[in-house]
Amino acid sequence: MCGIPVIFYPKVGVKNLCIACTLGFSLAVGFSIGLFFLENPADHGFKNENSVAIVGGLSIVLYETMLILSVYSWISYHYTQLSLDESGVSFQTLAQNNQLAWTDLKSVEWVMQGYHGGIIIYSPITSFRVGLREFSRQDRLEIIRLLNGQILEDAQTGWPQFCHRFVIPLVNSVEQTEVNIQEMRSGKSSFEDNKERVEITRQRRFSIRFGSIASLSRSLAAVVQIIRTHGSDLNASNDRCGLDSVAIQYSEGRYS
Repeated sequence: MCGIPVIFYPKVGVKNLCIACTLGFSLAVGFSIGLFFLENPADHGFKNENSVAIVGGLSIVLYETMLILSVYSWISYHYTQLSLDESGVSFQTLAQNNQLAWTDLKSVEWVMQGYHGGIIIYSPITSFRVGLREFSRQDRLEIIRLLNGQILEDAQTGWPQFCHRFVIPLVNSVEQTEVNIQEMRSGKSSFEDNKERVEITRQRRFSIRFGSIASLSRSLAAVVQIIRTHGSDLNASNDRCGLDSVAIQYSEGRYS
């Protein structure tokens, strides 16, 4: 790992979601307050003024709580960052600031939870959790790659299962994204690629035989691929789930 710290920030979509929730719950609070100013509650489905007070009061309490949480998440977005460098790891949020040197790191637990997983970093005296949901796919992949490569294999818990559930699909997704971007830049679609591979034979009987053989070959290739993938999953701690295959591409895209 180079001496320059690698800093990861939450994806912009998190901020946009916080802004949308803040605006939405603000409107909901305003609507709840407006219930108390109804001239004829019965015209709006309420029995009496007491029912208006109950509904309006509960709505204000509920929506104000959600509004406070949305504002807190919006502010926290600007403070959240994960930093990795040659000296250690640092994870900062609005409520905490954790800094840990590599020499003080005891173990790492790869958490199997949610759609993106998480990481718990332990030291002899403390521990803190890093959620991966707020980071982009490329950043999640790079965070996993750096931590997995920096920490000894014996000090990692749950890595094979984490690799099978999260890392392999993430690597495939990032690689496919890179392929799509390259195709868009070159102006060549996958349909054109497939069109070039089509071969038409004039002999129908041979085409049927060749088609059957091709189908059988594709089926065998799929079985072999499944066996290889399963074998790579069982040995995930050795090949690092293909993380090194996308490391160079990702570094070029991030630091270029």
